[in-house]
Amino acid sequence: MWQQKSRKMWLRDGDANTKFFHNCVKGRWRRNEINSIQVNGKQIREVGELKVGVAKYFQDLFTESNWLRPKLDGINFKQLSHADNEPLMAEFSEEEIKSAVWDCEPTKSPGPDGFNFKFIKAMWEDIKQDIIGYIQEFHDRGKIEKGANASFIVLIPKIENPQRIEDYRPISLIGVMYKILAKLLANRLRKVLDKIIGEQQMAFIKGRQLLDGVIIANEVIEEAKRKKKNSFLLKVDFEKAYDNVCWDFIDYMLLIMGFTATWRKWMKECLQSSTVSILINGSPTRQFPVSKGIRQGDPLSPFLFLIVAEGLNGLMLSAVGKNLYKGVRIGNKEVTVSHLQFADDTIFFGEASKENIQVIKCILRTFELASGLKINYGKSQLMGIGVEEDWKKRMAYTLHCKEGELPVKLANMEEGLWKSVIVGKYGAERGHWLDWGFRLKIGEGRGVKFWWDSWCGEECLANKFPRLYLLSTGKGKECHEMGNAERATWKWNLTWRRKLFEWEEEAARELKGMIEEVKITPGCPNRWEWSHSKEGQYSTKIAYQRLSMPRKNPEEEKIFKRVWNPIVPSKVAAFNWKTLLDRIPTKLNLIKRGVIKDMAEGNCVLCEEEIEDADHLFLKCRVARRLWQACANWWGTNFTLHRDCWKTFQHFGTWTTKPHISEGWDCIWNTVLWTIWMARNG
Repeated sequence: MWQQKSRKMWLRDGDANTKFFHNCVKGRWRRNEINSIQVNGKQIREVGELKVGVAKYFQDLFTESNWLRPKLDGINFKQLSHADNEPLMAEFSEEEIKSAVWDCEPTKSPGPDGFNFKFIKAMWEDIKQDIIGYIQEFHDRGKIEKGANASFIVLIPKIENPQRIEDYRPISLIGVMYKILAKLLANRLRKVLDKIIGEQQMAFIKGRQLLDGVIIANEVIEEAKRKKKNSFLLKVDFEKAYDNVCWDFIDYMLLIMGFTATWRKWMKECLQSSTVSILINGSPTRQFPVSKGIRQGDPLSPFLFLIVAEGLNGLMLSAVGKNLYKGVRIGNKEVTVSHLQFADDTIFFGEASKENIQVIKCILRTFELASGLKINYGKSQLMGIGVEEDWKKRMAYTLHCKEGELPVKLANMEEGLWKSVIVGKYGAERGHWLDWGFRLKIGEGRGVKFWWDSWCGEECLANKFPRLYLLSTGKGKECHEMGNAERATWKWNLTWRRKLFEWEEEAARELKGMIEEVKITPGCPNRWEWSHSKEGQYSTKIAYQRLSMPRKNPEEEKIFKRVWNPIVPSKVAAFNWKTLLDRIPTKLNLIKRGVIKDMAEGNCVLCEEEIEDADHLFLKCRVARRLWQACANWWGTNFTLHRDCWKTFQHFGTWTTKPHISEGWDCIWNTVLWTIWMARNG
């Protein structure tokens, strides 16, 4: 009863500025409130002690030890030229400063100054001279005024029901003046990183994609398996990667990479001028200085971390070059792959030998001593390819890390590395091969679902011919089971549960015309091709260009703006959006997904006359049509309902040129659809 009541209240009041909405927000605050926490093994409950204990923990974490760290002298690193340094040192123009401001999210949580970028953008004409003067003074003097680089650290839970201080992720909230400066410096730094960062690093570099590294990793593993090369893979996890970076090591890397003394001074000032307070339940602790680490939330941090990680890259390349470490050789040209770096994750590949394991252990220890980055061996994993379990167990013991299994089975992307990368960047709907433009070049047809794989055109046949799919006797069959080879000629054989009506015969003729253009060739393997390149081969560059491409159809843009009308409740607008994309759970969609097994249960709930899809439910159903007619009579007008929702919405309300009346018609559209859906579910 209470569950139903709360759900009803959420549907009614959850998107509005209501008491219920604010109670939901307060409930979330209460759930995230820190009333008790374990710091260094001690449980703290009293509010005053809690603030003192948390502040001391982070002050100790961000304090550098007073001992001399080793250098990486003798390791070759790429260097910037004089020409590369010139744009880094140029004066900041007003246009460049404004661009940096407009790149910042307007409504993110403010830092200690209390301002967000929505205010800065709104007041730009009044305050821009003060901001430009602040940036110019930093350029000339290389100094940041005391307090301008203060930040709050908020503790974001990593897990449900956190108990220890380690269960929280520290995120910095930075003041707007420093953030503008850091954004300017980061924008300049990112333009030269590809000249100094090795190709083994995949993250945050212009022209490189994380997906490139994933593809390389899978190719290495696949070839090692196929050619039975005894190999290993070590995935290394850095402990509190950003928090442990040594500032002197950053300066050392900048020096040997050819950055100017002025740039190094600027980076030092950005690091050394920072002070921190921890927000505990919205209340700041005392402020304290820091002497190591880079802040999550600082625009410079990802790029400074790449420079730090290049130290590990240099050590590995040096070991490979001196034949101290043997990577995995792949391809006819025997290209050696020894490691790949994905921001704060690193994967090592190598021949399965004790010597290789010992070299990696030495390299990681050297890098830890030089940079301050500690390896979390408890979370690091050693995986073997073609090696005995006993060898893997002994080597994992040598490294003090865990044994792991390889997540490279592409057919099971739910568990593999591929899906985590593709979904994390482009969203779940992009995670299917067919959505990426991969199409089957049909051969013998084995393993290819006749109705559900896109082997004949852009769309699977079940979606293109839903009525025929429901009538088919071979819903789950593969292509090679839907016909016979007669005298070296393939003949399709489609059978139905009953005799087709005349209009169904017309659809069947269209279907046969399509599939007869595709010839099944027994003994010839199927092949995947990528439709976006002439050669049929996948290209990360082309994929990125297509994903970055703006919409070219202005009519679509106009419709999308109408869908997300601010005067329409967001849950109703989202429902309209799903309806236009045919993503709502109509009977037909539930049949396609296997939720409804019996075709007899697929008829419309309201009229019980035809199969229920979105177009029928909202436009063709006699109950829906009566509702539309009542609306037309009420408004004293007539309008045409097309056969599909998209086209009807496209033309709905276009008979007026007055924007406020047009918005009213959009509201009527949303109201009618929502009413029909509620009646259908009632």
